[in-house]
Amino acid sequence: MSTPPANFRVIIVGGGPIGLTAAHMLSKAGIDFILLERRGTVTPQDGTSLAIAPQTLRVLDQLDLLEPVRWIDHAIRKKNIVTHKGVLYNTTYPPIWAEEDHGRPYFMVHRPEFLETLYNHLSDADKGWIFTHKNVVDIESNPDGVIVKCDDGTEVDGHIVIGADGVHSRVRKEMRNLALLKNPRATVNDEQPLEASYRCLYATTDLMPGMVPGESWGAHGSGASTQVFVGRDRTWFFVYEQLDWPTRDWKKYSAKEEEEFVAKYGKLAMTERYRLKDLYAVKRNSTLVNLEEGTMKVFSFERLAIVGDAVNKQTPNVGNGYNSGVQDLVVLTTGLRKLLDSREVGEIATENVQEVLQEYQALRERDAKDICGKSGQATRMQAWNTWGLWLFERYIMPWGNMDRRVFSKMAGDIIRKGRVLPFLEEKDLRHGKVPWVHFPTVGPTKVETSSVS
Repeated sequence: MSTPPANFRVIIVGGGPIGLTAAHMLSKAGIDFILLERRGTVTPQDGTSLAIAPQTLRVLDQLDLLEPVRWIDHAIRKKNIVTHKGVLYNTTYPPIWAEEDHGRPYFMVHRPEFLETLYNHLSDADKGWIFTHKNVVDIESNPDGVIVKCDDGTEVDGHIVIGADGVHSRVRKEMRNLALLKNPRATVNDEQPLEASYRCLYATTDLMPGMVPGESWGAHGSGASTQVFVGRDRTWFFVYEQLDWPTRDWKKYSAKEEEEFVAKYGKLAMTERYRLKDLYAVKRNSTLVNLEEGTMKVFSFERLAIVGDAVNKQTPNVGNGYNSGVQDLVVLTTGLRKLLDSREVGEIATENVQEVLQEYQALRERDAKDICGKSGQATRMQAWNTWGLWLFERYIMPWGNMDRRVFSKMAGDIIRKGRVLPFLEEKDLRHGKVPWVHFPTVGPTKVETSSVS
């Protein structure tokens, strides 16, 4: 792994959903990669649900992943909204609205099953370039490429690093270090660039009597909110609480602190019938975390770039995280493929790579900030952060089809502008009432409007 590569090589740091999706995308683009994952596996069994939006389903179609992912979709189509005491006051249908507007609904998958699907549908050759137990501790950038160093002594040579290593990104830290080493006055991301105003308990449990697969629930109220997604064979639940004050410090909660959190909100409604204490008593797993928010000022340095949560972290209430990261990858992969089509590997200088990475930030920064802002707005609206949000969410939205219009405004614009890989055909392109903005340059761009997911 320490031999300088003859072909252009991308080093992916992080083997989560975004890292594995990057592997698929680069493979389809004909670009060599090595993926380094800190943990002992890229298919861990922890984690909860993950939402896949219509624009992302278009990209998965291009990657030949749509049908495999369809098999693990839990088909959540309806949301019931209750007060903290469990009084039902609204029912909404965002996945159905998405299908009406854009030709596809949202998919809801179990994160471990999704990781297994992504990994299992890589070729054997591609799987051979995935390495676990590789904890990155240092990155060198030079005129010809990069060297990534791991704590076990491994050194990996490549031409560019893509940091898909999450909210506490090592690649982001190395970008900052390298930039300041070169120029102490350089514009860099803050050492602690993200701020948390909320924390969240998320967990998975078995189906409970009376729960209907395909439904979701949300309890909205002052200072806290909940989400429950009822899948085929399991239920995922989330409890959000506003912190006393925002913090940039990373916090790892103890088991005792989690128990205290549950005791505080034990009687909080999760559905009309169940309270938090009921679901928590039969949980399979759970985690209490702070919810960082923010978009980086700097997306790249020289031959290093960050994607997904490493560059743009949102609160999870509306499920934008993975979908935003896929858009990062689409822009980056498209730029790298154009670069490789225009130059031989030996002719590619750091300046050429920087042009691609600067275009990546130019194309993604505005949308990333917009997504982060809308996600945070949803979190605050569900927790009635102000009296105006309480009035709007509790009394105005349930009347006059207002929630349908809010969905189209907050989510519809993000969905319709979703980018796709220009060099790969969509095998099953769908259209709804709202036209798509971007299409591949190969294959059909128009089909009959369809409501079949």
